[in-house]
Amino acid sequence: MATFLFAGLVLHDLPAWIVTRRILPPGGTIAFTLFGAGLVASQQAGMNLSTRPRAVRVAVNVTYIVTCTGLMLVIARRLATT
Repeated sequence: MATFLFAGLVLHDLPAWIVTRRILPPGGTIAFTLFGAGLVASQQAGMNLSTRPRAVRVAVNVTYIVTCTGLMLVIARRLATT
């Protein structure tokens, strides 16, 4: 999880804040935290897609990324309005 938090904050949010010269909702940190949580949950559940066809693996991974990104947008928008 520390790697995901680092990537979200240091590699995504901080550069965005520097470029825009303002503090924005931490979308990168939120998204990468969700990515990390998904990884931990899949490991705990014993999920292994390596024997599945490539199309299934792609579909699962795209769904995972789209879902985490969508959740990040909802959370970031709520943070921006409070």
